[in-house]
Amino acid sequence: MGETSAALGAATARIRAGDRFVRCDLGPAAGTGLDLVDRLARLRLDARRHRCRLEIRTADADLAGLLELAGLDGVVLRQR
Repeated sequence: MGETSAALGAATARIRAGDRFVRCDLGPAAGTGLDLVDRLARLRLDARRHRCRLEIRTADADLAGLLELAGLDGVVLRQR
């Protein structure tokens, strides 16, 4: 999950730097699990606090399904 952590860290830094739009590409090997869903939910909350539009891209159907269950499907775009 090293690449995923790097992508989330970069997105967090851009949000806190004042960017108004941040795209976070998790790629196909993002993995799934509640830990990742929690991290993405926190990233979404951080983006809202900083009035930043966040777009998360993933190629993983399982992760997209978990995020939909968590109510984050409006933020996630699934790449095909």
